[in-house]
Amino acid sequence: MSAGDQLLSTLIAEPWSDYGLIDSGGGRKLERYGKYRFIRPEPQALWKPAQEIWDADGTFIPGSDEEGGGRWHFERPVPQDGWELGWQDVRFRASCTPFRHLAFFPDMAPQWAWMQARLGRDSEALNLFGYTGVGTLAMAATGASMVHVDASKKSVEAGKANAALSGMADHPIRWLVDDATKFAAREVRSAGWSTMPPNSPRARSGAAAATTGSSSTRPSSGAGRMARSGGWRRTFPGWSPTAAPCSTLTAASWC
Repeated sequence: MSAGDQLLSTLIAEPWSDYGLIDSGGGRKLERYGKYRFIRPEPQALWKPAQEIWDADGTFIPGSDEEGGGRWHFERPVPQDGWELGWQDVRFRASCTPFRHLAFFPDMAPQWAWMQARLGRDSEALNLFGYTGVGTLAMAATGASMVHVDASKKSVEAGKANAALSGMADHPIRWLVDDATKFAAREVRSAGWSTMPPNSPRARSGAAAATTGSSSTRPSSGAGRMARSGGWRRTFPGWSPTAAPCSTLTAASWC
């Protein structure tokens, strides 16, 4: 295998105590988030559901506009301020957001575990598009020093709250409210590189960089080039023009 080749691996998401995919089909999926069950749209679920009747506490009804709006319909009371969930040593609050998700992305759990296996107390990691910080905290739990970047102040504050909930408020984590693409571009320029912001959609261009060894994937953005500049020696992009979304498995974006 040449140095430019990528070895793609398939990571299989398994249920855990606070999350599980119960059923899917007909363009929807039924999931368990702690003691609550929700139905959400899933365009890729084109098959017939295994169960004829789904019992859920809430259903997200998508809007007809192109911006992807919608609303939640609740069959039973669900805490509006959220409820506590956990994954390994990480504790965090889930909530029904206006964007149909639950304030974190459970399908990223295999990536959290994948990244944990590559980090430790002497590691440093950068989480771009870090959202509410579940991925950041999963990495911080290994003892790694973290930099968490997200443009949403509300999301970063939620990440700090999740850190406190996890008993990690004193962990070496820098919480930055900044545009992740611009942040990466600035870091690249400061290291003597010239780069343009990635032309992929924002929601698909997150990346995590960790100082754990030599580069193992092809840089496809400012964060990727940062890995080659010496400041961040290893990068794990979650998307690149040459690979399917998350095929290189990783970035803590959407976490």
